[in-house]
Amino acid sequence: MKSIALERPVPKAHGTFVLPQISSEVPLVIGGEFMAHQSLAKFSLAAEKIGMALPGGPFSELEKIVQEQLQSWLDKQIGTNARDTLRGQLALLADSDGIEFFMKAVSDLELLKLKPIIVALEAQVEGLGWYVVDVIELSNGRGIGLYSPASMSHHSYYYFSGAESDEEFVMEMRAQEGEDDDPSPEEMAELIEQAKNDYGYLPSGMLDCVDGHAHLLGWATPEGKPKRKRLKTKQVVSLLKKTDLPDALRQCVADAIALERVYKTCKGAFIWDHSNDEVETDQIGAACFIAWDNADMLFELVQHYEEDTYNSGTAIECLCRLKVAAGATPEEFEKFARLMRTYFHQWNALGNLLVHFVDRQENQNGNS
Repeated sequence: MKSIALERPVPKAHGTFVLPQISSEVPLVIGGEFMAHQSLAKFSLAAEKIGMALPGGPFSELEKIVQEQLQSWLDKQIGTNARDTLRGQLALLADSDGIEFFMKAVSDLELLKLKPIIVALEAQVEGLGWYVVDVIELSNGRGIGLYSPASMSHHSYYYFSGAESDEEFVMEMRAQEGEDDDPSPEEMAELIEQAKNDYGYLPSGMLDCVDGHAHLLGWATPEGKPKRKRLKTKQVVSLLKKTDLPDALRQCVADAIALERVYKTCKGAFIWDHSNDEVETDQIGAACFIAWDNADMLFELVQHYEEDTYNSGTAIECLCRLKVAAGATPEEFEKFARLMRTYFHQWNALGNLLVHFVDRQENQNGNS
């Protein structure tokens, strides 16, 4: 299966790394050599204790020992599915203050599409597809950001001033201009058409690109539309035992259950932490694009978001970061190593689920 990679819309003035998978090498930047080596030694021992075996053979440099130790474990841990769907560059930085782990965001991202599999799951059991989508969206709080329908809604919030319909948007724009009267239906239709010409796209366009599934955007269900049914995990586990699903759909659901179980460990540990930043930073980047079907508006909103963040001077291209101080105890270094291990367990489990959403038809067209 050949992957389709798309460039994340990053301005050329800002350099990015373009890699097909996790870097084959783990770059180490050393400063304050004595303290840095102490930290690396503590980390290496902690990593060995939790299952990242030390390499054999002669090594003259501590940096190479840690690099080989981590890379050997990653080569065994990260499977083909994650390498086919997710993009990132691991970096471990050691200096006199301690060690920082980064998963850097890169610009060469895979495009995945939810619609074919989710529609098929919903046709089998109502709510089953939406359960899978909800599990995928949990990734945005686990240090593996996704450019997905939920993030698309987030990035559009300020553009639409929080409006979830064209009428709300028009009324908000009028209020900002000091107009507080209610237009007639005929006037509203004209105002909406004018707003479309002025702004390029409207909330209705967001709904159209997800086939009207407002819950994918985190929006309220439009009046007159049925609310979606979302199965609970216990219901899905029981259903999987009792229901005769096609093999591919059954495996997709099983992979969603497995990912959710991984995500239940170390809650909150991978939330972006600004507490020690010398300057304010805004995290940008994602591990992949996930569209419902048509990705045009997703690309457009991501481009606006990233350009605005770059222009503010606060952008940092990073999915996840973890820190441990140079003077930390062996127990704290072990906790740091365990969090790194959990992070990559998440990464691999997410890849196992997302591989079901690779657009095989588009791949075939690209190879024909």
